[in-house]
Amino acid sequence: MQELQLISTGKVMAGGTTQPFTALALNENGNVEEYIVKAFTKKQLLQNASVAKEIIVCELAKMFDLTIPEYGIMNCALQDLQGVYKDERIDTLDLGAKFCSKFMSQYPIFTNVTSNIFLKDYEILNIFAFDVFIFNVDRGGYRNKPNLLINDNELMIIDHELTFPFINNNYRQIDYEQNLSSYQYSKHVLIKYIKSLNFKDRVFNEFLFNLNSLNINRLDLIFDKLEYYNIHFFDRENFMNYFVWAKNNVSIFERYLTLMTR
Repeated sequence: MQELQLISTGKVMAGGTTQPFTALALNENGNVEEYIVKAFTKKQLLQNASVAKEIIVCELAKMFDLTIPEYGIMNCALQDLQGVYKDERIDTLDLGAKFCSKFMSQYPIFTNVTSNIFLKDYEILNIFAFDVFIFNVDRGGYRNKPNLLINDNELMIIDHELTFPFINNNYRQIDYEQNLSSYQYSKHVLIKYIKSLNFKDRVFNEFLFNLNSLNINRLDLIFDKLEYYNIHFFDRENFMNYFVWAKNNVSIFERYLTLMTR
């Protein structure tokens, strides 16, 4: 997790439900890059810990060998936001650290029209299985947003604040397998591609290997960083209990992934 230094703000991006804006920022390597900055509201952070979930999923994606944009966090002064939003919007915003992802201009948004010839079997299987693991309801879903970028060589996953829905401000003891059984996989943007594969090719060995190898200690360090930057995430134990359960129940994931894609 890197801390970015704001240089200048740009404009609000069209179509984003969180009204993200572009900004130029200095990264930890001393390079000036363009980033997409998500300015979540106080209510969103209180109910969903949106910044923390974005960061946690980015770090998990690295462990599962999935491609994400370079990301970081950035603090914006009130006067910086006044150049982007109207006062009534600013009044609703949390003024803590903002989640930022590098603007990937060379990666168009995944669509059915442009993507068929580029898809790799192992890549779509890994992304689908990863979304089941993080309970991502926003790659396709009811809003039909792909939240995937694509170029000639790979798919890149983005936008992960709507994950781990059972970890929120009403946290209680959770039946993880019950949640798996009710995951809305039929609305996933990649499910039709997976079901078009020969049955023998619908294997999730790479994902299952990575899940079995999940580094729990490395995950724990993420929460140390979140605490250091005062980023709200409810309770560390809520997340860690699930990660330990998932690592210890790889066979359950294999069974549900097979059922979902048969």
